[in-house]
Amino acid sequence: MIEGAETFAVLKSRVATAVVSILTQLPPDAVPLLVAHAGVYHALRDVMGAPVGRVHHCIPYRHQPDAETWRIDVIGSAP
Repeated sequence: MIEGAETFAVLKSRVATAVVSILTQLPPDAVPLLVAHAGVYHALRDVMGAPVGRVHHCIPYRHQPDAETWRIDVIGSAP
C-alpha cells in the first residue's frame, strides 16, 4: 500500500455517500446516469453487496432493486 493513499474502505464510504446524495436529490421517476472509473464501480458494487466479476469498460449497466438484492444487466453488448 502507498503511504497516505486512500483505502478501499474509505473509497467505498465516499462513493456510497456521493451516490446517496445524487439519488436523494432526484425526482422519484428519474433515471440517473453515473459515469465513473472502474475502481468507483467496484466500490459501488461492493457497497451494494453485488459480486463484481469482470467489468466491461465503456459498457452501460442498469441496476435495479430486486427484492433483497440488485438486478444488474448489461445494456448493449459486451466485448
